[in-house]
Amino acid sequence: MRFYGTNPSRPLWVLFVILALFLSAAPLEAQEKGKSPNPPAKGAPAPEKEKRDQDIALVPPLEGEAAAPKADAAPPASVTIAVIDMTKAIEESATGKSLQAKFKSDFDKTSEKMNQRGKDLEKKVEEFNRTQGALSESEREKAKTALEKEIGDFEKETRKASDDFRSQVEKAMSPLYDRAEKIASDLAKTNKYTAVVENGSANAIIYAEPRIAVVDITGDVTKALNAKSK
Repeated sequence: MRFYGTNPSRPLWVLFVILALFLSAAPLEAQEKGKSPNPPAKGAPAPEKEKRDQDIALVPPLEGEAAAPKADAAPPASVTIAVIDMTKAIEESATGKSLQAKFKSDFDKTSEKMNQRGKDLEKKVEEFNRTQGALSESEREKAKTALEKEIGDFEKETRKASDDFRSQVEKAMSPLYDRAEKIASDLAKTNKYTAVVENGSANAIIYAEPRIAVVDITGDVTKALNAKSK
């Protein structure tokens, strides 16, 4: 970058040199005033010229004015980020749909059974509230204790059924997730993607530099899962 002074055709560092020469010449003229000039030997450089040459040599070049320009650095390599919605890729695969249908069937059976148990308990609670006034204190406490135990057992059974169902789903889906991750990694290596981001989509990228490409490989992973399941 060039810096310019009052003269548009003259770089600012030239003005600095002229100013340095003027300041160095002033004390020299004051010292020599009143003395007879001592001309330099024939062929030797004049003292003022030698002094000025030294001053010029000592003035450092400004940034951008000095050495020959360097070649521009090579632009950085392009970057490609692959994004994948792993859940969508698996759920839309043939194996994923088959597993989901099985899970739904099992869940519906368990849910129907637990719902019936809940309705039965609700009726028992209503019956207790309606008849407890006719019971003796000991009978009321005994019925209440028995009802509370039944409710507690039902809650434990419900939690256990939920935990067992979740465990079965994770156990069945885990191999499919492993296969999907392997496919995503293979796609990245084959297509030389810089990185793969899980549980995202290209639409989720708000901004990316022009040199960064974003590709959604969710559909490609689903297709590969279907091909391997045949």
